[in-house]
This record gives sequence, C-alpha cells and structure tokens, in this order.
Amino acid sequence: DGIMASDDYVLLDGVENDTDEDELLMSTMRHRKSNFFRKSHRFLTKKEKAKLSKMESLDFQVIDNVLLRSYTTSVKWRERLWKSLGKWLIAFLIGVIMGLIVYCVKMSVENLTEIKFEVLNHFVKSGQTFSVFFLYLAINLGLALLGCLIVFAAGPVTSSSGIPEVKGYLNGVRVLRAFNARTLIGKITSLILAFSSNLALGPEGPMFHIGSMVGAALSQAKSKTIGFNLKSFWRYQNDRDKRDFISCGAAAGIAAAFGAPIGGVLFAMEEGSSFWSKQLSWRTFFSCMVSTFTANLFLQGFQLQIRDYGVLTFGLAQQSLYTYTELLPFVVMGVVGGLIGALFSHFNTKLNLWRSQYFVDKRKWLRLAEIAIIVVITTVISFGIPFLLPCRSEDDIMTRPSTCDIEDVAGVERFYCPEGYYNDMASLMFTSPDKALRLLYSRNKNVFSWVSLLLFGSIYLFLLTITSGVYIASGTFVPFMLVGASFGRLCGSILERYFSDTIDNSIYALIGSAAMMAGSLRLTISLVVILVELTEGTQYLLPIILAVMVGKWTADLFNDSVYEHLMEVKHIPFLNDKPSSKLTALSVKQRMARDIVTLPEIVQVREVIRVLQENNHNGFPAIKTVTLSNPSTPNIPSSRSFSSSLDSHTTEGASADGEKDRDSPGARSHPGAPGKQPQRLPGHQDSHPLQPLHPEHPFIPVFFLLARLAHNGRSQCRRGSKPSPLHTQLVKP
Repeated sequence: DGIMASDDYVLLDGVENDTDEDELLMSTMRHRKSNFFRKSHRFLTKKEKAKLSKMESLDFQVIDNVLLRSYTTSVKWRERLWKSLGKWLIAFLIGVIMGLIVYCVKMSVENLTEIKFEVLNHFVKSGQTFSVFFLYLAINLGLALLGCLIVFAAGPVTSSSGIPEVKGYLNGVRVLRAFNARTLIGKITSLILAFSSNLALGPEGPMFHIGSMVGAALSQAKSKTIGFNLKSFWRYQNDRDKRDFISCGAAAGIAAAFGAPIGGVLFAMEEGSSFWSKQLSWRTFFSCMVSTFTANLFLQGFQLQIRDYGVLTFGLAQQSLYTYTELLPFVVMGVVGGLIGALFSHFNTKLNLWRSQYFVDKRKWLRLAEIAIIVVITTVISFGIPFLLPCRSEDDIMTRPSTCDIEDVAGVERFYCPEGYYNDMASLMFTSPDKALRLLYSRNKNVFSWVSLLLFGSIYLFLLTITSGVYIASGTFVPFMLVGASFGRLCGSILERYFSDTIDNSIYALIGSAAMMAGSLRLTISLVVILVELTEGTQYLLPIILAVMVGKWTADLFNDSVYEHLMEVKHIPFLNDKPSSKLTALSVKQRMARDIVTLPEIVQVREVIRVLQENNHNGFPAIKTVTLSNPSTPNIPSSRSFSSSLDSHTTEGASADGEKDRDSPGARSHPGAPGKQPQRLPGHQDSHPLQPLHPEHPFIPVFFLLARLAHNGRSQCRRGSKPSPLHTQLVKP
C-alpha cells in the first residue's frame, strides 16, 4: 500500500514493469520501518506521494538562451554597477528592518510578561491562591487563543517555526504563501502573544522565518496581498536573487535575536540554503552586522557604549576555567543530550504526523481546543508543582563574582514563602523563560536543589514535546536551552558535592544546553558560534565543541533532525546532500518515468499553451527525431520562458498573459485564439544540453547530477528511439 522511500524520501516513483528489483530491495528493509530509525526506510502512502507531487520547483539556474545573450551583450557597465549597489542597499535595509522587528518583539514580550506577573504577584502577596491560579490561567488562555486565531486569519504557514518552509524554499521548492505580507504580520503578532502565554516555546524559529519574509519583500518590491508592485525592481524579481535575499533576511533574524552576527551567517549556511557563494556570504554578513547593531542601539536607548545585547543575552564569569579531567563528564553529557534529542525527534514527529492526519479537513475549533488543553496543562504544572517543594533560605545562596554586565540580572521568586525565603521551582516555572535561563546560567551556588533541577528538566521536556507543532507561531531554541541547562546544572551540582567544590555549575549548564540542542536540532558550527557569541564564553569553546559533536553523532545514529522530520510531515520535497547507501543497489530504470511530456523543436503556439495549461511541472524536454545516425541531445525550455515570449508569437486576438502565478503551481489560462503558425523553440529554450543516460546506469551518479539542478528539469535516458526522462520528483528542486 505504500511507496518505498529512503533518507531522500522524495524518490517516489518505481517502474511497474521492474517490480522484481524493487521487491527485492524492499524485502531487505521491510523490517526497519520505525520512524525512530529514520536513517533506514519508511513507506510513503499514495496520498503522501500525491501531496509531494503538487509542489513546484524554482528556477535557480540561469536559463541560457538567445534572448538572454542578446540582453547581456547590450547591458552597459553603469547598469551592472547600479544592480550591484542595489543589492548592497537591499541587504542594508534588511538588517535595519530586522533589528527594528526584534526590538518590537522583545519590548512587547517584556511588557506583556511584566504586566502579567506584576498583577499576579500583587495577589500572591495578599495570600490568595485560587484567584491567582484562575487569573493566571485566564491570561495565558487569552494570549494563546488569540495567537491561534491570528494564525487562522493569516494562514497555516504562520504557525510553528517556519524553518521547514524556509529550508524547502532555499533548496528550490516553491512553498505557497510562505513569504507574503499577511503571513509576515500574522507571524510577528502570533509570536508575541504565544511567547507571552507561558507556553514551552521560543522566538528563534519564527525570527528565521520573519527575516526571510522581510528579505523576500524588500528584494521583490511587490505584494499581491496589498496590490503593490514597484516596476523598477524588475532586475531582482527572479527566483535566484530572491533566494539570496531570503538567505540574508533569515540570517539577519537569527543574528538580531541572539546578538550573534557570525552565528546568523553560519546558521543560514548550515541549516538553510544549499546554494551559496562568496558574494552571498559578504552580503549576508553585512545584513547580520546591521541587524545586530540596530537591535542593540534601540534596546539600549541610543547609549554611546553598546553592549552585546539581543533577545537572549547573559554573561558568564571569566575568573575560573574547567580542568581537563572535566572533559569526560562533558562527553557523557553530549551522549545524554544526543539520546534525549533523538527521543524528542521521534515522539514529536509522531505527534505532528498524528496532528496532520487527524486535524485535516476538521473544524478549526479542534485546533483551539488542543491549544487550550496544552495551556491548561502548562499552567497547572507551572503553578501547582512549586507547592510540592519546600521553601529555601536566601542566606544559603553562595554569591560568586561575575563579569556579567547586564543590569537586570534575574533573581529568585519568593512565591508563597515567608520573608527571607524563596521557592526554587517557582523561580524556574512561575517566571519568564528569559529570567529562568539567566538564573540557570548564574554563577551563584546552592540556588537549586537536585530534585528541582531534575523535576523541572523532565517536566519542561514533556511540555516542549507536546507544544512544538501546535497551531501557533513558536520555536524550540529557548526551551531546549532550558532543558539542557537544568540537566547540566544538575550534573555539575553532583560532581561539585562528591568530587570538587571548585566546579562551576554555570559551565555545566552551558554545556548541557549545547548538547541538548545538538541532539535535537543537529546543528554544529553555527550552534557553537551562537552559544559563544551569546554568552561571551570564548574560554569554553573546547567543551562546547566537544559536547556538540558527541551529541550530534549520538543522535544521528537513530534519526534525523526535527526540522527534516517536519519537512516530511508538511510534504515539502527535499534531497539531502548525501544519498543513502541503500541507493547503490538501484539503476536509473528503477526510478525513471515513461509518461513524459515533450515538445518538438518546431511547435505551434497553441500546443505550447495547451502543455502549459495541462501540466504543473516546469521543464519540458525539446527533442528532435532520434535515429541511430543522429541521436538527439535534448534541451529543457522553461515554461516561464515560454510564457514571457508568447506576446511576440501569438496571432491576432491572442493573449500573452502567460506568466506563471508565483504562488500557485501550474500556469494561468491563456484566453484568446491560439497561434496557428509553428514557431521554433531554440531562441527561448535553455541551450544547456542534457546528458543522455542509459537505463542501466547506476543511480548514485545520477543523484548527484540531479542535486546540482536548480530547476524542475529532467535528465534524459535513451532507450531505443524514445527518451525516458527521470520523474520530476527526483530533481532537487
């Protein structure tokens, strides 16, 4: 009932006539279909295959034809210079706007959270319990449900982190309504409300998506939502330039959120785009620098001295370092972080897959009901668990000097304790995630009990698992840092008590966060740099690298990152850089399609229009008659190049509005009478010849050939006199 898929789950089509080879390959892997062992194989249903096939690819590759060459030779150096300067100006504007957005988001969240807890603490001091709980629940419910309603109005792409959608687009897949103005406004508003509702989520994923939308809007200078189109930006209104500016914006969002410009560039390079260049690196770094500077400038009130200050920033002391004997516990923490990250990816993927199947075509109140239930669970736990633990004396806290230069250092929560006492669990649960994270990273000793750290880490991991993927804008960076910091500080406290009293618990909290994020998000270089820039802890670079590498290696033994799983759940086609070793047993004929659409070299316009209307894909091989003495070398004309040239080739009364809708697959209808005279295609088709392939050719070299293609083309396989191209879904979009 299913179609076999490997790591590269978009390799869908097998050939019915070659069932023996396929069945032989399937039988060797049928016993390993668990999603936990995602490195092996699972089966995609025909319904999932149909959803994947509806996706359309982007034209990242330059269509080399006669028209392009004519235009290139006529362009003067002044126009080239203005285009280059325009790209730098757009990169600058992306950085400024993203810095302002980060400032607005941070201040809105801080104000909402401060007002909420000021009201709650007023009733707490008066000794009221039930009224505080119901008020707390009502505020959280109101914020979360309002954020969900905004997602209903703005569209489903507004929900969750948006990283799978951006990653799919940067790798060549057109994701519908992922970068329009409605999605941008809805994402920002929903993020502010969701992050203020005390749910186990963070702001970094939506910042990545918000930045990409800003980059797309500024570079294209047009919007169907508001009916705006600035014609002077036609030079940048193509998939290739739009992709590059989306990369700049996404990196600027991460850089401004964490105050990490280098980390933002590396995050976009490592986790986002598969197409990168030296020029793009410079422009992306420039955008990240501008966005970080703008956010710092506004957050600090235009002071002359600017500190490293983003959405999440705290300082670590530089007075005590680790010893080399502590590297072994760091390795163990990396293994534990990798195991927990793999378990999270497994259960969260199962839950999101169930959501996608159960909530499809259902009433919207079910989405609201799910969020309401999760808010109730989160509120009951965060308010009720602190009552189970005893109060601790503030005199027991051992204060240690720190170089942290941030004025608003988080303090402990008194909750319902008497004067001079505090509740360590309430300091983690009944507060904002930002303050809880700063408290976990503080250098003060004897702040938390072992029970509090273990209980908080386990509970928050459970809440993160059920919350990630709900119908609201949310990310996972901050929750993973909280979970990892709690387990890491617990490990440091145990080692401090039984081995050495000079151990700094804040270092173990930092290493725990790194290991946890590496195990779940599978980031490496970008994660290390972000943590170093975020904490200003360059002296801890070696243990961070060690924990990140061990955590990623451990988690990779079991499954892929949560982002790749979400791409599959959302049916976004994606080819990994490295194919699965199982594909070595395949030949080209086992993964090629025969029901293809081709065009002759000389064709009537009516035939071109019919092909554009009846097909959703973008590449159509143009071939000559194949003979043994004159084998054809097919070329791929793009449907967009067809559409843009129909003006000059349609007959009297024909319409030339043939440009593809950028937000929907397929071409628009072409009203009017079609042309009657045949026209030659070579002036409009891509002049790059395709490499003919034999059906018995090994599939692995073809995989790398397809991975380099950036448009929805097809490689040709010559069998007799009829070309048999590979199926469209094999192409890396």
